[in-house]
Amino acid sequence: MGGSTMIWTALLYVHLTLSTTTIAATKTNSLRTFAHRRGRRLSMGIRPKQRGLNKLRANSRGEEVVDLWTGENDRKDLPPLPIPNISGRKRVVLVRHGQSTWNKIGRIQGSSDFSVLTDKGKHQAEATGRMLSAERFDSVYQSPLSRVVQTADIICEASQFDMSLIRTQLASLREIDLYGFQGLMKEEGKARYGTQYDTWKRSPESFIIDDHKPVVELWYRA
Repeated sequence: MGGSTMIWTALLYVHLTLSTTTIAATKTNSLRTFAHRRGRRLSMGIRPKQRGLNKLRANSRGEEVVDLWTGENDRKDLPPLPIPNISGRKRVVLVRHGQSTWNKIGRIQGSSDFSVLTDKGKHQAEATGRMLSAERFDSVYQSPLSRVVQTADIICEASQFDMSLIRTQLASLREIDLYGFQGLMKEEGKARYGTQYDTWKRSPESFIIDDHKPVVELWYRA
């Protein structure tokens, strides 16, 4: 068997985990980032004209929304993309980011990029790095989200990986787009979107928000 590839991403509905498997090919969560501008711009960490904030639109509540990922053009209600042909077997290690500031307080982050790692999240990344210190990797792929980049940086340092290891940042590894949910506290999301919130939890493939099907779009990119 050849070397290994590491992918840092944020896997939907999963806490910090390290899982290893031998597969022919894989792609992980591809997600969109939206952040609300509702008169709480500074407290929400909104930074227009930074980090690819390239389009404003209104959501179903008439609130202005900042779209970080419009330029990727990969938000589609279509069947999943085919898995590319891979010659030989490859071991892929998937690692979720450590606990973030929004994870800690229960704010729905989706693919927004305003949270960073907490102290606990940093310790989780350090522990993962120690677990991986004996592994040999051919390449590393990571999401552009800050909490993921932080996690990857800490793991690389803690595991003392070869500094020449190539790290590739892919927008397709970002978390799921949750549109109007993003930036809300969980209880606030339940109050504003009662039926939709229940659908998201119970039948995610049928979940629709702001005229989008987040899970179906995710399946297309995954």
